[in-house]
Parts: sequence; C-alpha cells; structure tokens
Amino acid sequence: MPMLELSQGLKKAKDGTHVHFALVAQGSSGKLFVATAKVNEQEPCVKEAKAKGGTLFLGTCFAEEGVMIFQTKKAPDTLAALLKSVMRKDAGISMPVKTRTAAEAGGDDAPDAAAKPAATSPRPSGAPPVGKVALVKRLNALTAPLADLVSTKDPRAKEAARLIAAATSAADTDVAAAAVLVGRAEELIGRGAAPAKPEAPASAAPAFGEREKKERGAIAQLLAKAKAKHLDPAVKLLAGVEAAQAKLDPSSLPEANQAAAREELKGLRDRAAALRQALDAAGAGCRAAATHFG
Repeated sequence: MPMLELSQGLKKAKDGTHVHFALVAQGSSGKLFVATAKVNEQEPCVKEAKAKGGTLFLGTCFAEEGVMIFQTKKAPDTLAALLKSVMRKDAGISMPVKTRTAAEAGGDDAPDAAAKPAATSPRPSGAPPVGKVALVKRLNALTAPLADLVSTKDPRAKEAARLIAAATSAADTDVAAAAVLVGRAEELIGRGAAPAKPEAPASAAPAFGEREKKERGAIAQLLAKAKAKHLDPAVKLLAGVEAAQAKLDPSSLPEANQAAAREELKGLRDRAAALRQALDAAGAGCRAAATHFG
C-alpha cells in the first residue's frame, strides 16, 4: 500500500476525508504515516521505523469541527500531544488534536467486540445495523430530513451536510468510521426523536384569504429568484469543474509525478462529490419550500 506524502494526507483528513494512519512512537518523537487504505505493521516503511524501537499505533484520522481526530484501539494520555508535535514538525500543520479509542467511538473494531463470538454478543435492539448495505440505507434515509433542515434555514443543516458528506466519502474504506459519522448526523438531525404531530382533518384546515395567497406567492417568487441567482450558477460551475477533472490525465505527466498527481486528483474529486451532495440537498430544500409556499 503506497503511503501518501504526510502533509498531503493530513490535508485530506483536514478537509473531511477519512485516512488511515500508523504512528511509531519513540519517546517524545515519532514517525507518522498516512494512506487511503488500511495500514498494517508489515508495510516496509512501518517495519523500518519499528525496527528502531518504539510503540506502534494504527487507526483512522479525520477532522471534526476544527479538531484532528486520531482513532485507534488504545490511546494513552500522552498520545495526542505527541501526534500534534509530529504533525507540526514533519507536515507543517498546527491544529488541535484529540485521540479516541474504537470503544469510545462505538466502532466495530472495539476489543470487546472482537473477543466475543457473534452468537454470544447480539446487537442491542436499539443499535443501528452495521455493514455497508445498512449504512447506505441509513444515509439515504437522511436525505429528506436534511432537505427539511436546509429549507427552514436550520443552523444544524451545514454540520449535518458535512457529516453526511464525510460518511459517504469514508464508506468505501472504513464502514465503522462512516457509521459513527452517520450516527452523529442522525443524532444532530434528530430523525425519529420527536413523534410526528397528527394531521388535522381536512375540514379543520384554515382557508387562506386573498392577502395570504399573495404573500405565499411572493415568498415562492423570492425562492425561485434566489435559486436562479445563487444555486443554479453554483451547480453549473460545479458541473464545469467536474467536466474539467474528467479530462485530467496523470499518465501524461512524468512517471515520478504520476502517483502524487493521482492522489491530488482523487482529493479534488472527493471534495467535488461532497459539494455536489450539499448542492443537491440545497436544491431539494428549495424545491420543498417552493412546493410549500407555491
């Protein structure tokens, strides 16, 4: 598994993409490696660093609300400070760092879950299902609630969209980490937290007068103008960016630069996909609001 250049890999994590890491801690210093796929201790660069002594930590890395999260099976108290120092020294990145164990995050690789056979450790009845198929269903189920938040300009909409985009990006490489992000999005949106109010009988619905109809029509017009002025140009611009990305061919570069170019292109496409999802959600919200006020 080729490793990413450290600053490039950490920047991908800073932008919301889940990356995998290996840290060989050697006292007050250490050697940090990052990759897009799971890292193991048999990787040549990891083995070389480990041969000089030290403790090996493996896990995933991603940014959350301006904090770089390193999730691993065991996280001693001094680990966060060491990671922050290595990031600043070797990658030139300075930001808050927090460590989290798999057990704290509720990941599938928690030690207790791995030690018990499936027959004796059934999933609690209220826990969300695991596995990529179930994860995709949970992501799809969040589309409508997110559109409702966007349409009402709820302050939670931006963070919920970020969590959903990050979970979508991580789903192919780390289902457990993606499930944690989906769980946070579900908690933030509050899907199913409050019982739906019963609809009033049709005969009890208030009739709108001419003034109310005009006001609702004016709101619908404002929504249409806002969509045409801001959202539609953004969608068109993104389509142009995606078309330009599709034409990029790293194989036309010198061989020594092709691997780095492919990783950078993948990062650009990941960010474009996240932006596309956010714009789609915003468009759905506009359509829902226009239907409501039209």
